[in-house]
Amino acid sequence: MTKRSPAGRFTELAFPIPPVQDEALASYVPRLASANHVRLDHFIEHLTGRRRQYPRPAEAPAHALAALTARSVQTLLYALPELRAGIPLPGLRVEGRTLGRYPNRPGLLCRRCRQQKLISVPVTRWQRHDQNVCLRHGLWIGEGVSIESDQVELAPCPEIVRAHRYHRRLIGRLGRVPVALAYHEAQQIHLEWVSQGRFQDIRFSRFRRLLGADWRVNRESAVLNAAIHPEVVALAGLLGSVYWRGLAGSSRPGDVLRFYEEVGSRVHAGYRRPADYFDPLGQWVEEQVSAHRLGRTPPSPSNVFAMSNYGYTDTH
Repeated sequence: MTKRSPAGRFTELAFPIPPVQDEALASYVPRLASANHVRLDHFIEHLTGRRRQYPRPAEAPAHALAALTARSVQTLLYALPELRAGIPLPGLRVEGRTLGRYPNRPGLLCRRCRQQKLISVPVTRWQRHDQNVCLRHGLWIGEGVSIESDQVELAPCPEIVRAHRYHRRLIGRLGRVPVALAYHEAQQIHLEWVSQGRFQDIRFSRFRRLLGADWRVNRESAVLNAAIHPEVVALAGLLGSVYWRGLAGSSRPGDVLRFYEEVGSRVHAGYRRPADYFDPLGQWVEEQVSAHRLGRTPPSPSNVFAMSNYGYTDTH
């Protein structure tokens, strides 16, 4: 049973359930309180000295959680990214670990992974841009997932899973920061193409395979993000490459044409230099070329964001 002090305050929990790796505090703390039949506001008041409905990272001291769960402070700091914010981290190896803040996003743990861990409620964790597919269970867990039923089965579209594997290989080859920015750029370009009704055939084919003949999809849906994922990753591979990005920003028309031809080869079959200004990739290329003509350094994955860790590591 939960141990309490003479004053009635609990000092050690009867069921100190472990956190899931990179779990958000707003997910773990309520799970911990519920497992021990403690009112959430009372539990948060005990941790922080203030009664709230939701925990605030800066007010949830790691040592208090460690005492309640009989886990080391170090263990909790590794598992719960938000606990590491704004504190010195002597002796901790945090290089490459997920940050509990932007540009990462809160996302739901794969529902089948959750069930295997015998967890009865959805678990929210901090996810990086490359955490879109659960390879173990073949579910989409990335952009657009707001409830577990949004985690669409990817078996009918194995190319989405292959794209996820390629995404990971890109990170190994080009580096985390260039791929993170390139993926964001490629995603925005594709979403604009979606708005303009371009390249519908491949998307509609995947919608039918994933949802059936009576599919319904909106711009924010998980299915849409899953359906464009192969092409987003393919384009990110070009935008993240120093060589191809250099051709896109070259002052020589032949170089730019070569870039467009490569897009037609890798991303969308038959894609050619845009005939109108509204094409988002054409606009992106014009930005690269204009910067080159003005003698400025074109926007690139290595200089757009001063935040070079881009979601992967603590810098304290």
